[in-house]
Amino acid sequence: MNKVRKSALVALAGLGLLLSGCDGVQPALAELEDARRQLAIEAGQAGNELAAAAQRMLSGWFTASPPAAEETAGTPETPPPIEGAPGAQDAAPPADIPAGLPDPAAGSGEAGQAPTQPAQDETGGQETVRLDVRNILQNPELPNGCEITAATIVLNYLGFPVDKVTMAEQYLPQQAEYWATDPDEAFMGNPAYLLAYYCNPGPVVEAVNAYLDDQGSPYRAVDISGTPAEELYDWVAEGAPVIVWTTRGCMTPTYSTNFMMADGSLPYSNSHCVVLTGFDSGGCYVADPMYEFSYASYDVFNWCYNVRGQYAVVIVEPQTEA
Repeated sequence: MNKVRKSALVALAGLGLLLSGCDGVQPALAELEDARRQLAIEAGQAGNELAAAAQRMLSGWFTASPPAAEETAGTPETPPPIEGAPGAQDAAPPADIPAGLPDPAAGSGEAGQAPTQPAQDETGGQETVRLDVRNILQNPELPNGCEITAATIVLNYLGFPVDKVTMAEQYLPQQAEYWATDPDEAFMGNPAYLLAYYCNPGPVVEAVNAYLDDQGSPYRAVDISGTPAEELYDWVAEGAPVIVWTTRGCMTPTYSTNFMMADGSLPYSNSHCVVLTGFDSGGCYVADPMYEFSYASYDVFNWCYNVRGQYAVVIVEPQTEA
């Protein structure tokens, strides 16, 4: 990492220490955190390690984990080994499937385009399914726009020629004061800005359905959060790519300590969103807007989905009564 970036990080840390005793500086600290994140991305791994130290200095915290009260009971601190039996343990009960929508677990109906025909895996004789999904990168236009980019990936797969910027600018609910935003209601900031965070499924579902309404389409975005990890693959087998909330690179979740959410929790600093597009005997395929990975073992991917909160969305065509 060059001297300019090092100096910038040192300056950020020093400014954070000066501000730490002042009142009402959450927005300023949040902006410093976002600048730190961008510098870390540009500087690479060495810069990331130094930036993490600067972040701890800014906040006065000396851990990358949330307070004990915010931890999820039974959640592992690190991803499981890649080796081992697939599947997630202690998954939440499946989400109810809205009336009229296909239930892939029950094998009824199809959603979206027809899936790639299953094939026999040459090594283990297991089913292989890979949907013909074209990846879209969120950068450079949407440095924090993984969620709406993932939704655009699925819309394009279904034949809707919309672009990610249109979806972000015209349909995605946003709130400029990201430190005061409920990610279940709106995107925290603007995905086109470096000073922004993330959203959960609610704003994505709202954006996609608003677009589909404008197109006069019967397709609907459906929040299937809480679905057990193993059942996500049933959706894919039925031809429906799944928008899945993970962390960047399926790494251990990390949290920003520069401001607190309205519910008292800390915001994620490495939240991410990808599209589950296939699976085989060893793991699953994804379209990643950051292009950090395209394949993961079941253990790692399922763990990441669970630890991020089991958030997922599909875009499907409701079944009509005969």
